[in-house]
Amino acid sequence: MFKNMKLSMKISAGFFMLLVISLIMGGFAWHGLGRILQLSDINEGGVQALTYMNQCATTRRDFAIQGFNVPEGQTKNAAELFREAHSGFSSALAELVGQPRLNDDDRRLVTEVQRSSEQYLEIFGRTVAAQQSIGDAFAVWRQNGNIITQTINGAIDNVLTPEMQKALDNKNLEGYAHFAAIRNSLNEDVIARFLLLRVEATALTRTERQREYQVYQEQLQRTIDGLDRWAVLVKDNSTLTNAAQAIRESLTGYDGAGRTFYDSAVQKQRADADMGQTAGAIFQRMNEVSQNLQAQMATVGVQTNVFLISLIIGGIVSGVLLAIFITRAITRPINQIIAGLTEGAQQVASASGQVSAASQSLAEGATEQAAGLEETSSSLEEMSSMTKQNADNAQQANTLAAEARNAAQGGAESMQRMSKAIDDIQKSSDQTAKIIKVIDEIAFQTNLLALNAAVEAARAGEAGKGFAVVAEEVRNLAMRSAEAAKNTANMIEESVKNSKNGVEISNEVSKALEEIVGGIAKTTDLVGEIAAASQEQAQGIDQVNTAVAQMDKVTQQNAANAEESASASEELSAQAETMQGIVEELVALVEGASAQATRSRQSAPCRTAGKGTSKPKLGLADHTFHHIADGRAECKATPVKAASKKALPLEEDFSDFNG
Repeated sequence: MFKNMKLSMKISAGFFMLLVISLIMGGFAWHGLGRILQLSDINEGGVQALTYMNQCATTRRDFAIQGFNVPEGQTKNAAELFREAHSGFSSALAELVGQPRLNDDDRRLVTEVQRSSEQYLEIFGRTVAAQQSIGDAFAVWRQNGNIITQTINGAIDNVLTPEMQKALDNKNLEGYAHFAAIRNSLNEDVIARFLLLRVEATALTRTERQREYQVYQEQLQRTIDGLDRWAVLVKDNSTLTNAAQAIRESLTGYDGAGRTFYDSAVQKQRADADMGQTAGAIFQRMNEVSQNLQAQMATVGVQTNVFLISLIIGGIVSGVLLAIFITRAITRPINQIIAGLTEGAQQVASASGQVSAASQSLAEGATEQAAGLEETSSSLEEMSSMTKQNADNAQQANTLAAEARNAAQGGAESMQRMSKAIDDIQKSSDQTAKIIKVIDEIAFQTNLLALNAAVEAARAGEAGKGFAVVAEEVRNLAMRSAEAAKNTANMIEESVKNSKNGVEISNEVSKALEEIVGGIAKTTDLVGEIAAASQEQAQGIDQVNTAVAQMDKVTQQNAANAEESASASEELSAQAETMQGIVEELVALVEGASAQATRSRQSAPCRTAGKGTSKPKLGLADHTFHHIADGRAECKATPVKAASKKALPLEEDFSDFNG
């Protein structure tokens, strides 16, 4: 089948096979890239879900610090922000589960994450409830503390101070000593112990540990015992007895608030632990999903690469084998034809001596050729002018490319200076962050000093009340300084990240500019080479123009000698018929074996030389040669034919011509 195909069909079949392989490679690469992109989209959804989860963790931490307070510059508290972030996290998980390309194991993991997310929200609800109970306990503490303080101040201002002044006025030393003893007992057994109780309550609110709660309970019991001793001293005074009863009730409320606070703190700690455990499970499963997706993308990439490499190797091997096969199918018969044509050319050479002496019939054609050469010469002149113009334009383009190269180098140097400036900014940000850390440590130490000062003021009794107020203000100032230092540290950390990002971007831009400079340098070299080649082309066209002018002169001379070749043309026709068989073999190579048979049937077996032709004057050798050619009735009996067949053995088998 391949033997009877045309040469163009053979070559087209080879190219078609390579085209099919290329299309298969492109289709598989497109399919693999599509799968990788889909897996990348799924992975991006998982990253978005993790971002929302990180926001949940951040707002949970803020809620633990700020409670229900709304920070300055915001409209929502940390609990509301947590619920918004959790809603976004749930939506991202729902979109991730709905991805059709997600496999069953990853979908199972994401479903487990959804259940853990609901549990995470429920645990946060318990944290919010515990925080609310803690706030209520603070309110009860504050209320009962105010009642106790007002009751004590009322007892002092309304009863003890007037009675002591009255005893002094009446010079009643026994009465003065009695009320002085009541006043001292109030200071030592009630006021001092209550102040220490408030200090222990403050320590409990800071630590929320069981040890501080036990110390708080012990101090509360000591305060109640001191109140009982004071109540025994004032049992004869109804007003002070009522005051002792009111203080006792407030201490009972104080005890209930402490219990509520500690129970809520324990519940909050358990909820925080559960939330940490649940968050860890969520992060672990989401990381497993991300790792699975990355592994799938890597697997698809490896499969695509292996298949493409296999197709490339197969295409190369097929192309080489096909090229060898087609080349051998073409070169073998052509080599045989060349051998036959070489022998025929030797026969034609013997007759060409006669043609060179008598080519009168070619004179007219030579004249037309001369006219054509003149037109060609004019066209070459126009081409020469256009080539020179192209050379000039190429030279200008070379100059412009050199200028562009200098400008790109200047831009690269500017980008390097900008990268150095961004590095300096980043170093300054790091130093500022260290200073903020020092400020935060100072605020922490100030807070501890203020707390110790409050304890000492409580121990000092009445004389230390003013100092306690100052210590409380100093402590508040320290807390505000710590919070401001924390916010400033966060902003500086963000600034450092932005500076690092700027450094990376500037480095990428610098690399891009360096590549542009390299590309422009290569372009400049290429434009220079084009300019030089255009100049050489212009010179070559000038030389061709000169050669065409010389050919025109030679053609005019050949036109005069062409008439002498007429007598030998008859002999060349006989040799042409001999070579017709070889041409038919060449047709079989190009168009197929069937085209050879059709062309053979359509061609006449031979023609009788000399019919209807005018014979010019011939020499003795010419008459003898023509007599030999015209003296035979059939072409196959002509001696020249016999010589041709002997030179070109057409009787041999050419069945493997297209092989």
